[in-house]
Amino acid sequence: MNSCTSRVTGSLLGGAIGDALGYPVKFTSLDDIERKYGTAGLPACLVPNPHTGFACFSDATQLTLFTAEGLIHAAKTGADPVKSVYRSYLRWLYTQDGGLAQSASTGLLAHAEMYVTRAPAATTLAALHSGAMGSVEMRINTSRAADAMMRTAPAGYVAGPREAQILGERIAALTHGHPDGYRAAGAFSALISLLVDGTALPDAAAVVLEETGGLAWGTETATKLSDAIVLAEGDVPDTEAVAQLGTGKTAERALAIGVFCALRHEGSFPDTVRAAANHGGDSSVTASVAGQIAGASLGRAAVPEEWMRLLELSEMIDAYGMRIGSLRGML
Repeated sequence: MNSCTSRVTGSLLGGAIGDALGYPVKFTSLDDIERKYGTAGLPACLVPNPHTGFACFSDATQLTLFTAEGLIHAAKTGADPVKSVYRSYLRWLYTQDGGLAQSASTGLLAHAEMYVTRAPAATTLAALHSGAMGSVEMRINTSRAADAMMRTAPAGYVAGPREAQILGERIAALTHGHPDGYRAAGAFSALISLLVDGTALPDAAAVVLEETGGLAWGTETATKLSDAIVLAEGDVPDTEAVAQLGTGKTAERALAIGVFCALRHEGSFPDTVRAAANHGGDSSVTASVAGQIAGASLGRAAVPEEWMRLLELSEMIDAYGMRIGSLRGML
């Protein structure tokens, strides 16, 4: 496995693991987390679901995988990548609307776990049910919710930083119309692309901040990224710093939390995702974002094998990472 593919698979697996770590405590107060797990918060490993024996991920990972599937299809067929991702999202919508896995199902639709409803975001459901394909030019709504951003990392797997930024924005705008919703997605996709290319995390974050700071709208994304970088360089405790950045409900704040945790704990995948999950906000999304960043920065080898063994569909996710990692530069 070459270094580029290692970073892509590390990012895809890392995002799923972060999601699975944070999903059980999503919007659970920090006091309640500490009462259940102790003052250190979540344990240094995934907690299996007692009914399945595996740690389950949320819609954050489902949609990230459907993004990857859409981009893989576009690279193979020459289809427009944004339209291909939109069609892939409609396949995901089928799984959430009571569709059933059939013997002839292909790709992600062949896996029963993908049909389980995992707290899908109302904005995404409404946008996809509308039958309209949102865009940067024709905004479908005014939402800046974090699910616009967290699913766009695959744009950074297949494209260079500038192309990834544009692609990430357009993928997010399919369902979310607020500038900070899709601008944060573009910044996230560009960051992932830089990391996959081997750029050091602090340097990649600085480049993305500079690019984002020059935008005429969606300016809150740059503000929060700047806050995250400053906090990571300081000595404010993790939980206090994350609280200053917000709950992660909006795209720019979820991105800031992910960037802060990855920078603060650069070099340690477990510490990164635990810091991003141990708060009272949208822990599944923020830990997923942090996991995608850390995985892209450190590569697959940095993701603990024990965690991967406990993650549902880990072999399938690994295989998707290998497939999309081989397509870099083809879109």
